[in-house]
Amino acid sequence: MEESEMITYFIQAQDSEYYERMVTMGGKTFAEVIKAGEMIEDGLKTGRIVSYTSSQFANRAYQTGSFGSGKKKEKEVMMLTTR
Repeated sequence: MEESEMITYFIQAQDSEYYERMVTMGGKTFAEVIKAGEMIEDGLKTGRIVSYTSSQFANRAYQTGSFGSGKKKEKEVMMLTTR
């Protein structure tokens, strides 16, 4: 199997959190793709990269009133971003 094929299959096998960040790694070496994956994993663990699933959960909890004061506020949306 060629390295480019390994990279393609490796990226396709990733969870969505990794896949959406690694999909642009075409043309890189397998070692560079692995290093990028490690950096993404570290960012997710340390909170420097906010998980899409976590931000969806927080937004839904806020909208349903189960976040913060417990009172639902009409037409307010919380948005989490990373630098």
